[in-house]
Amino acid sequence: MLWHLNDTGDIRPIKKLFQMVASRCAAGFIVAGQRVLENYLLVTRLSNLPSIEIHAPVDMERFDPDVVQPDPKIAAFDGLKILNVANINPTKGHEHFIAMASLANKSEKGLNFIIGGQVMDSQRKYFHGIESMIADKEINNITLIGSVDDVPAALKAADIFVFTSVSEASPTSVWEAMAMGKPVVTTDVGSVSQYVKDGVNGYIVGVWDSRAMADRVITLAKDPELRHEMGSRARATASEYLSLDRAARLHLEMYGKIISYK
Repeated sequence: MLWHLNDTGDIRPIKKLFQMVASRCAAGFIVAGQRVLENYLLVTRLSNLPSIEIHAPVDMERFDPDVVQPDPKIAAFDGLKILNVANINPTKGHEHFIAMASLANKSEKGLNFIIGGQVMDSQRKYFHGIESMIADKEINNITLIGSVDDVPAALKAADIFVFTSVSEASPTSVWEAMAMGKPVVTTDVGSVSQYVKDGVNGYIVGVWDSRAMADRVITLAKDPELRHEMGSRARATASEYLSLDRAARLHLEMYGKIISYK
């Protein structure tokens, strides 16, 4: 049995159960990043089994900035558009986004902050807390647009993509923004640092470091040439390392390892 691991949480009872069961029935592992490998397999006897790192892939043809048309609702916002796309729940760190927006507004004008994401019934309380936080901070340029049906179009209409999660493995939202040629400002979670090179094709900040995130957003807001250069490098990185074709080749490679493993 080939197991796919895509979590970086540290819930010890679950990890202990995983190691007990996997040691008896797993033939190998696909891990969604180096931190997943470190979390589950290193320094255990499971590290002797075959494993391969395969990240959540992106359809580079669907997420192609040269052919995608911008979302008209997002494009209609005035000024610079700073987008976050993630389901509304505490893991996605929306408080971080709001705190960043509040700080950025103090030194830069003409910004529009947009949060797109589905609100599950189980997260209504958290969602209302987010609304209250925006109101308490008197931030008039944050818009909650709800579910995003066409992610490529939303990204096309944005100028900067901001990712605020506090825990991830292989963050598809970041890879998709990179594929669309957007400069990314992201927290240092999961496998982000394997493909986002700080200051080269995006910026990485510490989890909950709202000040650093605001500073990076302001830097990008002031420099359209930098946004373009970072976005181009991000697209190139996604094309080389995060495509569907590469993921398919790596899966085939892993199945070959499992078949030949004795």
